Amino acid sequence: MPTRFIAQIAFRLLSAAILLLPASVTHAQDYKFSHLGVKDGLSQAVINCILQDSRGFMWFGTQEGLNQYDGYTFHVFKRDPEDTNSLSNNFIYSIAEDKQGILWIGTNGGGLNSFDPATLKFTRYLSDPKDSTTISNDVVRTLFVDKKGTLWVGTDAGLNQFDAKNKKFRRFLTNPDDPYSIAGARVTCIIEDRDEDLWIGTYGTGISHLDMKSRRFYNYQMSESDIDRFYPHNVFKDPQRRKRVNQVRSILFNTPEMLWVGTDGGGIEVFNVVNHSYESILYPGSSLSDISSNVITSMQRGPNNDIWIGVFEAGLDILKMGDHSIEHYGPTNDPYSLNSKVIKRMFRDKQGNM
Repeated sequence: MPTRFIAQIAFRLLSAAILLLPASVTHAQDYKFSHLGVKDGLSQAVINCILQDSRGFMWFGTQEGLNQYDGYTFHVFKRDPEDTNSLSNNFIYSIAEDKQGILWIGTNGGGLNSFDPATLKFTRYLSDPKDSTTISNDVVRTLFVDKKGTLWVGTDAGLNQFDAKNKKFRRFLTNPDDPYSIAGARVTCIIEDRDEDLWIGTYGTGISHLDMKSRRFYNYQMSESDIDRFYPHNVFKDPQRRKRVNQVRSILFNTPEMLWVGTDGGGIEVFNVVNHSYESILYPGSSLSDISSNVITSMQRGPNNDIWIGVFEAGLDILKMGDHSIEHYGPTNDPYSLNSKVIKRMFRDKQGNM
């Protein structure tokens, strides 16, 4: 991959992919952004996911196709109604790469696709209500390959584990009669801890911990008392607003013990995975103040161990881990500033650059 790929951030408006120079600066005014968009060959401006594969290529999943970028030009893959070995659906939510170099693409209604870079062919995996060994739902919001190489698939109807040898899926579905089933149907994000257990974010039902030894789920929602304790001034007095604290969009381990949970209107919650309790919370007005919005779209560890936080309609916040100060980035008249307030995804490459 050419060295011009220093950083990638996905935005929802005109120029979707952003290059950031340099990665090691310490002051907000020193960051300079350049932009890639439709005029450069990107198929569409709304980027839902980003990946750098093992060969160094960048991949961008949009609402209108899959884009491969070599640092100079884009190659676009789209659905061909006449070709069953083409992409099943152009609306892409998620991308992952397995240990064999196969790409996996999750779509909005077209199920799961695998892509072989050697043959340039796609293989489709669709849900069949009559076959429990197929994927549980065709809306695939998140993909994750664990340390053992197993592919996990988060859908709008549960979590799936892919058996690569037999090309079949094991479904993990929510069951109100089983206290050890996954918390909710809509899976939005997946991460692995140091014990190789999985932590799963769900939309509306908080987080689930999958113990890999017992294959049991342990579910955690922010309770009414937690909300009252962490959100003073009746920020979430409205019952409908209170639900937002359990609408999870992004999760990140700040330390091996502390899981940061980015929500769709509840700010950032901090969950202690050892004590199984919420210990503190980040939101505008807290001790770690100045986070620009309670709607957290993406979190990523960046240079200098700082936390990069994408906030809806509010740009980018960088939480400096040294003094817990926050640097904010948004559009200005400077041509090298961000060109949108809406961040969809952020990505850190294998060289540690954002």
